[in-house]
Amino acid sequence: MQRWYIVNEDDGIVRREPTLGALVRWALIAYDGWVLPGKKRVRDGHYQYAIGDDRDNHLLVSVFRSDALAHTAYDLAQEPLYPYSDDPWQLGPRGSGGGHADEERGD
Repeated sequence: MQRWYIVNEDDGIVRREPTLGALVRWALIAYDGWVLPGKKRVRDGHYQYAIGDDRDNHLLVSVFRSDALAHTAYDLAQEPLYPYSDDPWQLGPRGSGGGHADEERGD
């Protein structure tokens, strides 16, 4: 079964979802913004989304399908930073302090 992942260089696997739509919805809330025009296809199964308020205030989010992620240095077996389906913004054991994503943003 293919899954979708948000990853970054600092934290490794941030979030894992069964569908791309579910992953993007999570990212919109976690990163407090909306998808800006210009989703970039890096290669098959790897995309970058700009999420934020506008072109001057956004974050590039790397999204991988599991088959594409398997060909990178990221470890598919790594527990996501936000692993819980019943509390999707709760940091897991890898997170510092076990807070919520909105606390990480300073909200």
